[in-house]
Amino acid sequence: MSIVIANGHVIDPTTGLSKPMDVLVDGGAVVKIAKNLRGDEVFDASGCIVCPGLVDIHVHLREPGYESKETIASGSRAAARGGFTSIVPMPNTSRRARETACIKIWPSACATKQRAGQEMTEMAELKAVGAVAVTDDGSDIASSWVMRRCMEYASMVGLTYLAHAEDASLMEGGAMNEGCTSTRLGLPGMPREMEEIAVDRVVRLARLAKAKAHICHVSTA
Repeated sequence: MSIVIANGHVIDPTTGLSKPMDVLVDGGAVVKIAKNLRGDEVFDASGCIVCPGLVDIHVHLREPGYESKETIASGSRAAARGGFTSIVPMPNTSRRARETACIKIWPSACATKQRAGQEMTEMAELKAVGAVAVTDDGSDIASSWVMRRCMEYASMVGLTYLAHAEDASLMEGGAMNEGCTSTRLGLPGMPREMEEIAVDRVVRLARLAKAKAHICHVSTA
């Protein structure tokens, strides 16, 4: 059965298209993009954007162990409702995505064992079973020597290193950004240099290791 997604604003990055058009879908595949298309069923997308599925490369699926926060089923459904057809969950839990997910799950793996920042994981084996990136999400690797070796190993097997860039010694006890507001409220602050120093280290080590690195959740200019 063919379906026409009609009257939506179509964005196609491969061709540079960005204007109101119809999209004809047949057999689960897009077969034509044009005006005034006909099909067995018509879905009126007036006022909507029609584009390829989006990808979120940093999500948290808390199953098993923290289902009160999120499950694979609920997280993947929420992603789908928001237009995301592929997501990369962080390695801070074990998962069973193939059983319950309704979209593509591309898992990241730990860069160091137990995310402890001490000993590298077997990244080649992790890639072989589906990992697309490595990270100690939620924890920065304190040792520059270990981070460098992790990046070199990741680069060797074609994985991207996802960095949680925070200097833990500068953020200890901090509750908010350091400044006039934190002082007025009497709350311990975290200087922006906490992030900037860590980002600088990641960039320099990535150049040294000739590795691909992505800085997660940047918050300063």
